Amino acid sequence: LAALITESPLLCKAMAKYVVCLVVLLKVWQCEATGPVMLALERKSSHVKGPEGFPHFVAKVQLGSEAEDMEVLFETGSGSLVMDSTKCKAAACLKHHRYSPSHAGLDRFGEAKSFGERARLEVDEGDFWAEVSGNMVREKICLQALCLQMGMLAVSNMTDPFIDADGIVGMSLEGLSISKPFNFLQQLPAAGLSSQFAIFLPTGPGAGEITFGGYNPARLESSLTWVPVQNPQDGFWQIEVVAVFAGLEKLELCEEGCLAFIDSSSPYIQVPEEKLHLLTERSVLSCDARNQDLSLVLKNGMRLSLSAKDYADCTQRLHPWKKEEQQNTGVRKEGPKVVVPGGVNSNSLILGMPLLQKYYTVFDALKKSVAFGLAKQDFEEDLIMLMQGKMAAKQEL
Repeated sequence: LAALITESPLLCKAMAKYVVCLVVLLKVWQCEATGPVMLALERKSSHVKGPEGFPHFVAKVQLGSEAEDMEVLFETGSGSLVMDSTKCKAAACLKHHRYSPSHAGLDRFGEAKSFGERARLEVDEGDFWAEVSGNMVREKICLQALCLQMGMLAVSNMTDPFIDADGIVGMSLEGLSISKPFNFLQQLPAAGLSSQFAIFLPTGPGAGEITFGGYNPARLESSLTWVPVQNPQDGFWQIEVVAVFAGLEKLELCEEGCLAFIDSSSPYIQVPEEKLHLLTERSVLSCDARNQDLSLVLKNGMRLSLSAKDYADCTQRLHPWKKEEQQNTGVRKEGPKVVVPGGVNSNSLILGMPLLQKYYTVFDALKKSVAFGLAKQDFEEDLIMLMQGKMAAKQEL
């Protein structure tokens, strides 16, 4: 073959062109296989408040060596992966699918450790409180064609089935994680994806969407505006607010600037308990005829505006953020010793699902920034299903 190529320059050129084409095709294939991955988010109910509870959104992933299907909550307010395992015999766990954990135990730094180091997490959402404990392990988690090896907590005990899901995937920055090997976003670059993700939540009964490694432009009604994350070392997706309006009236809230935490698991807009009356007295986001819009002015001049008319239902969207909850936010202990004191400024806000229903939101862990654009609610769901099918087909080849 070498002699033939040497004696035939035309054949050599043809083969060289063929090799170049193969390389280009391989690059295209790799880009498609590791490009943005989209998952549909199914609406569920927590059953915590009243007969229907408040909604949350879950997606299906495959976990462990047996690629077991798990319905998980992706949320921006925490930095850990917590999965129900067969080691948990508590009544709360028995209500969920429990996966069979591996024997690849880890310590808190991501190093191998027999059986895995023990950890305990407290979940406090104001309306409910729960405690989960388990062992740190390394597992493979797959989202369509995207598979990651990372640290997580295999639950062995749970006090309360606070959500209708088999696990939680925390999407915070690294500061809220046990360590880097346990942070989901830190593992994306190793799989060929950027450390961006984006969330769309519907105002009506349809499916939501979460995108990894970028965002879905078809979900946007307007262009994106980027704002920097404040104090990213803390791990929270927090932005600076310089003014708050009820309709056209500027309120005595965030007058000297305050931080707003983006928490996709909260069904509310939460304000300091002692300031809530400023909004309720003016019927902000209420269902009566006097309802007024809520507007938040960010440091870069962008205005985020919410109206009761934006939502299909007429549920309470304002909620107090109590001082005790603020003081306990982000606290980390090792045994009885507090190693991260946590706590947030008493003037802080939480921007939950009402914000994510109005604005398509993109999070960038590398650039430590967040982008907002008006969400396109009349999106045709066939497109996401087609893209999911394409990714699944490539995984099977």
